[in-house]
Amino acid sequence: MTSNTAETSRPLREESKATLFGTALVLVMGALVIAAGAILTVASVVLGDTALQLP
Repeated sequence: MTSNTAETSRPLREESKATLFGTALVLVMGALVIAAGAILTVASVVLGDTALQLP
């Protein structure tokens, strides 16, 4: 009862540069959204009620 795992294992698929660039772009955009939310949250806490008043 022997099994040869070399024949059944598949090599990892290489990602194209476009796929890697797209993934990096999505991660950067997500980080920007999170950072903007954090900045707006801090600004609203610092400014208090005046942050939500329109001019």
